[in-house]
Amino acid sequence: MVSQTSNYEITSPVTDSQSYDAVVRGVAKNNTKKSLKNVFIKYNIGGEETSATIFDIAPGQMVEFTTRSVKTRGSNPNYFLDDIIYEESSM
Repeated sequence: MVSQTSNYEITSPVTDSQSYDAVVRGVAKNNTKKSLKNVFIKYNIGGEETSATIFDIAPGQMVEFTTRSVKTRGSNPNYFLDDIIYEESSM
C-alpha cells in the first residue's frame, strides 16, 4: 500500500517534490506444528528496509500484519520479502 504525503520543508525553496509512505500489508500463516513467537518479517521497499513483528502465532493460525512505513519517491516502488526470523515457543 502506498499513500502520498506532503513533503514540504520550511527551509527548502522547492516545494513541488512528491514523497510517498509505503507499507506491506499481508497475512502470515504458521505452517509448522509448533507455536512460534517473536516472528520478525523483513521486507525491502524501494531500497529501504522495513519489518513487522508478530509476537505469538499458533500452528495453522493466520495473522494479518503491516510493516512500518518507509518514505519513497515513487508511487509504485519495488518490494520483496527479505527474511523471516522466529523463535519456537516452549508452550
